[in-house]
Amino acid sequence: DAPSKDARAPGTAKDRPAAGKEAGQQAEQKAQPAAARPEDRKSGEDGEDGKTSSEEIVSGLIDKFILVFVILEEKREQAVAWESAWANQHAMLERFRATANALEADFSANAAGLSIKVQSLDDEARRLLVLATSYKNWANPMEAVDRRISFCIEEIQAVLEPLTESHSQIQKRLDWLNTLAGALPADLQEGASKSKELKRYLTDVDQTRMKLMDVLARHDAAMSPALALIKRLQETQKEIADRMPTLWENYYVQKPVEWLNYKETWATFFRQMKWAIDGMKLRMPVEIPVTMSQWATAGVRFVMGLAFCFVLWLFLYHKWHRNKEDEVERHLFRVSLPWLFMGLSLLASSYTASGDFFHCFLALGNICIILGQTLLAWDLRLLAHPEVTRQPAPLLKLMPLTCIAYLLLYLPIIRSLLLIFCIILFSAVIIWRRYWPPLSIAPLEMEGGIRAADGVVLWTCLVIALAGLPIMSLVTYLFFVSVCTAIELSLGSMARISYVNDNLPTDGIHAVIASLVVALAAPIVLVLAIVSVLLWIATLPGGMVLVKDYVFGNVSIGSTSFNLLQVLLIISVFFLTRAAVIMGSRFLSKLPNRGLRIDSSLIPPMQTAFTYAAWAVFGLFVLRSLGMELSNLAVVAGGLSVGIGFGMQAIVSNFISGLILIFGRLMQVGDVIEVKGITGRVCRINVRDTMIQTNDNAFIFVPNSEFISGHLINWSRNDPSVRAKISVGV
Repeated sequence: DAPSKDARAPGTAKDRPAAGKEAGQQAEQKAQPAAARPEDRKSGEDGEDGKTSSEEIVSGLIDKFILVFVILEEKREQAVAWESAWANQHAMLERFRATANALEADFSANAAGLSIKVQSLDDEARRLLVLATSYKNWANPMEAVDRRISFCIEEIQAVLEPLTESHSQIQKRLDWLNTLAGALPADLQEGASKSKELKRYLTDVDQTRMKLMDVLARHDAAMSPALALIKRLQETQKEIADRMPTLWENYYVQKPVEWLNYKETWATFFRQMKWAIDGMKLRMPVEIPVTMSQWATAGVRFVMGLAFCFVLWLFLYHKWHRNKEDEVERHLFRVSLPWLFMGLSLLASSYTASGDFFHCFLALGNICIILGQTLLAWDLRLLAHPEVTRQPAPLLKLMPLTCIAYLLLYLPIIRSLLLIFCIILFSAVIIWRRYWPPLSIAPLEMEGGIRAADGVVLWTCLVIALAGLPIMSLVTYLFFVSVCTAIELSLGSMARISYVNDNLPTDGIHAVIASLVVALAAPIVLVLAIVSVLLWIATLPGGMVLVKDYVFGNVSIGSTSFNLLQVLLIISVFFLTRAAVIMGSRFLSKLPNRGLRIDSSLIPPMQTAFTYAAWAVFGLFVLRSLGMELSNLAVVAGGLSVGIGFGMQAIVSNFISGLILIFGRLMQVGDVIEVKGITGRVCRINVRDTMIQTNDNAFIFVPNSEFISGHLINWSRNDPSVRAKISVGV
C-alpha cells in the first residue's frame, strides 16, 4: 500500500520547523569547504600548534647558541686585550731599559765634553767673582760685572742643556716606575704567590729601576759642580742687586772734586784715564749688543716697533687729521709723532731676552722721545691758541745742551775731565743765550717764563759744577728740562681735552661714555706727565734701578706705607669719583622731566645724599689703599660719638631735622611759612638749614632744628592764597 501523506511527513506539524532547520544546517555544512568545517578546523588548529611549538624550540636553541657564541667571543676579545696590555707593559719596560742603556752610553761622551767646557767657564766665573769683590763700591763697573755674570750663567746652562734634558727624561721614567712599584699589592711585593711570568715582570721592574737610578746618580754627580757654580753666581747677583740702589745714589751725590788741588786730582789724571778706558771696555756688553744673535734680536724688535707705530700713526692720521691745510696739524703728524715713534722703537730694541737693556739704544731712544715731546707739546699749545703765529718750539733752544748732557752722563768719563767739560759747556750756553731772539708769543706766557728761568738754571748749574759736582749739575739741568716739557705737554693736552669736552653730547648713552672718557683724561694726562719725567730719569745710568727703588718702594709714615703707584691710583679714583658725582647729580636733576612723579623739591636732597655716599666710598677706598683696616673705623666711630655728644650735637640735630623736613614733606619750596616770628617764602631746603625770603626781600637761613622743635605755620599748605594783615594809620 502507498504510504499516506501524513506518514511521509517527518513528524508532526509541530516538529516541522526544527526538522527544516536541521536540514538547512546539514546543507550548509556540505556546502562549506572541508577545511572550514568545525571538525576539520579543530584538527587543523592542533596541527598548527604543534608546528609553532617546534619552531619556537628551534628558535630558542638558535638564540642560546648565538648568546653563548657572543659571550665566548667577548671573553676571547677581553683575553686578547689583557694579553695585549700585558705585552705593552713588557714592551714599555724594554723601551725604558733600552733608553737607560742609550743614555748610559751617551753619558761618557757628554760628561767628558762637559768637564772641559765647564772648566773654562769656571775660570771666567771666578774672575767675575773677584771683580765683584774689587768693584763692590763702584756702580758703573758693578753693573757691567752683573751683566757679565748673567751671560756666564746662560753659557753654563747652555753647556748643561743636553745633560739636563736627559736627566729630566730619566727622572720622568723613574717616577713612573716608582709609582708602578708602589701600586702593586703587598703580597705580590713580598713574593707569597707569584707565577713565573709575574716574577719575571717584577724582576724586570726592579732591574730597570736600578739602571735608571744609577744613570741618574751619574748625571747628578757630573752636573753638581756646574750647578754649584750657577748657585754661587746667582747669590752674587742677588748681593749686587741689593747694593746697586745705594751705589747709584752715592754715584750721583759723590763728594766734590778738588779740582784746585793738583796733587789729589791732576797728578793721577792719566792713571784714571786708563781706568776709565778699561771701564768702557768692561761696560761694552751693557751698552750695545756684542754677538750677532743679539744684534739680530735688537733689529727684529726695532722693525716690529716701527711697524706697530706706523699702524698707530695711520689710525691717528685718518681719525684726527681733518684739516689737511692746517700747518700745525701737518707738522704734528709729519714731524712730532714720527720722532716719538722712532724713540719708542729704539726703546723696544734696547730690551733683551734676559730682561735687561742695552743702554746705548735706551739713550738714543730717549733723546728721540725728548725731541718728540718738545715738538708735540708746542703743537698742542698752538692748536689751543690759533691766534699765535706758527714758529719753532721755544724749548728747542734747550735741546742741544740736553742731548750733550745725556751723552756726558752715559760715557764713563773721569770726574775731573767731566768737570772741565761741564764748566766749558755751561759757560758757552750762557754766552750763546745772549744772542737768542726774543719770543713773540703774547698769549703763551709759560714758554716765555721757561726761557727766562733757563738762564737762572744755567747759572745755578755752573755754580754747582764749579763747586766740584759735575754729575749733579748735569742731572739738575736735565730735571729742569724734563719738568718743563712735561708741564707744557700737560697744558696742551688739557686744552685739547677741554675743547673736546665743549663739543660733547648732553643726552643719551653717548653723553655718559664721553663724560667718563673726559673724566679719565685728567688722570691719564697726569700719569703721562709723571711717566715722561720718570722716563728721563730711567734712561740715565742707574736710573732704572733708582726708579724701581723709589717708585715701587714703599714710603712709611708711622704704621702706614705707600708708594708712588698707590698715590697715582688714588688721584685717578678721585677724578672718577668727581665725574660720577657730576653725572649722578645731572641724572637726578632730569628725573622730573622724564615722566616720573617725583617732587622737584626732593631732587636737591637726593643729589646731596648721592654726593655724600660717593665721597664716603672714595674715603674708604683711600683708607684701604693706604693699608688701614676698616675694622679700625669702629674705634674712630666711638670717638666721633663722644664728639657728637658734646661738640657736634647742634650739627647732628640740624642734619636729622633736615631729613625729617625733606622726607616728611612738612613744607616745600614756594610755601609761605612762619616760624619763630619770621614770615617768608621757602627758597631752598638743605640738609643743614633752610633759606627763607621775607617780604622785605631779605634772605634768612634758619637751622632745621627750629622747624622741628618749635611751632611751624604753613600758610600755603592747602591753598596758595595767603591772608595778610596790614595796619593803616588814620
